[in-house]
Amino acid sequence: MAIILLVDDDPLQAFVRKTALEKFFPDVRRVSGPEALCLIEQSQFVEQLALVISGTHMPGLSSSEFVAELSSRLPWLPVLALGDQQKTEVDSPNGLIQRVSQPISGEELLQLSRQMIGQHKASAA
Repeated sequence: MAIILLVDDDPLQAFVRKTALEKFFPDVRRVSGPEALCLIEQSQFVEQLALVISGTHMPGLSSSEFVAELSSRLPWLPVLALGDQQKTEVDSPNGLIQRVSQPISGEELLQLSRQMIGQHKASAA
């Protein structure tokens, strides 16, 4: 089963995004940035991880710092960075990090998530 990590400390935005994603993905987990970085240390968890969606609200860690750290640890993992384009600039030499300005509707988020996971599965096969 594919796991999606939703990393956003804004409770309202996280709830709306999680609800939209659960229409198609049964295992969406809302976590903080530090929690996400701890989870990716567990190999059994990482094997099931399909996508990380990073919001803009993270105390103690900016979205761009989080995405850069995540990408350095798991360079094969697709990451969707939501927010102001200039605030989420992260090098993506492999094209697996996609930046999207907010606001983004739940349906757009769902469609983009499905597309990123599908492209990643196709390239990994």
